[in-house]
Amino acid sequence: MNPDLLWRRVGMYSLLRRLYTYPLDEESVTAVMSLSPDEIAMDSSMSDERLVAYLATMQQWLASQKFGKRIESLNIEMTRLLEGPGRPVTPPYASYYLSGGQLMGPPAYEALATYQKWDVTPADGLHNVPADHLALELGFLAHLARIMATETAFLGETARASDHFLRRNLLPWWPRFYKDLCNGTDVSFFIGLAGFTDAAIEMDAACLRTLLNRPTPVFAAASELALNHT
Repeated sequence: MNPDLLWRRVGMYSLLRRLYTYPLDEESVTAVMSLSPDEIAMDSSMSDERLVAYLATMQQWLASQKFGKRIESLNIEMTRLLEGPGRPVTPPYASYYLSGGQLMGPPAYEALATYQKWDVTPADGLHNVPADHLALELGFLAHLARIMATETAFLGETARASDHFLRRNLLPWWPRFYKDLCNGTDVSFFIGLAGFTDAAIEMDAACLRTLLNRPTPVFAAASELALNHT
C-alpha cells in the first residue's frame, strides 16, 4: 500500500466517524463539500465509481440547501434516524442487529475489549455511547489506519487487526443497517452517506485482503456482495 493510499484511509474513516456522530456540525459537512473525486480514490486498480456517485449525491443535497439551514435540517433527520428520543429508525449499534434488538449485547463488550487492547478512548461526543456504535467502530478503524500510515514497522500487524475488526465487528451487521438507513429516509444526503460508507468499506476490505495476500473465501464473497444495497 503506497503512502498516499494509507493517508486516504485515515481521512476516509475519520470523516465517516464524524458524519455518524450526533449532532452533525458545519465543519463536517464543509469537509464533504470540499472533497474531490481524486481525493477519495482508494486504489487506482479498483473502480471507485460508487464512491464518486454517492459523494455527488451528498454534495448536491448540501448545495441545494440554504447555508444557515442545512445543519438544522440534517440534525432533525439524524435525530429521527439515529439518535432518538425513543428508538430511532435505524439504531447505529451492532448489538441491535446481532443480538435480537437489544443494546449493550456481546458485540458491544467485544468492541470495548478490542479498543482497550489498543489503548483507544472514544472521541469527543462519544464517551457515553455503547462501544458498538457505528461512529466508534469507524473511529477505531481510523485509529488503526493512522498507525499504519505513521508506524510502518507495525503495518502488517495493524493491517491484520483492521481486517479482523472489519470482518468480525463491522461487516456482520453493516448490510442490514445500510438497507434500513436507505429505506428509512427520503433525505438524499443520508442515502448518499450510506452508499458512500458502503463503497468505502467494500473497497477497504478488498485493499486489506490484497495487502495481506488473503484469498477471498466463498462466504466472504457472498457477504461483500450483500453490501451493495438493491
